[in-house]
Amino acid sequence: MHEKFFTIDPKKNKRVFVGLIKKTPAGRDYFFKEVNRAEHYFRIPKGYGIQTDVLEQLKNKVAGVLIHEKDTGRRFWSVISLWFKNEMKNSDWGHGKQTILPEKYMERISKKT
Repeated sequence: MHEKFFTIDPKKNKRVFVGLIKKTPAGRDYFFKEVNRAEHYFRIPKGYGIQTDVLEQLKNKVAGVLIHEKDTGRRFWSVISLWFKNEMKNSDWGHGKQTILPEKYMERISKKT
């Protein structure tokens, strides 16, 4: 069974689902986040964001992050430590502080054909 992960969205003033903790075939935990590229992709700095408070909770719990684009079928993998590098951008548009990891730091692991 997968563990569901939630955070509080200050703008909506409610608890929101952000992803799942799943296991790799080797038994290591990772964070799985589904997105729609058309809605969730940050054009600048060309990447994806995860709420900073969620990342803080995950940093000693998971090996990495798998982002699945529902609208394209693409999947991107990143080790969790990349999200904590100093050059990663932090932004807040009212839904809570997010850390944004540019796509260039992620490994594309599959694409819908």
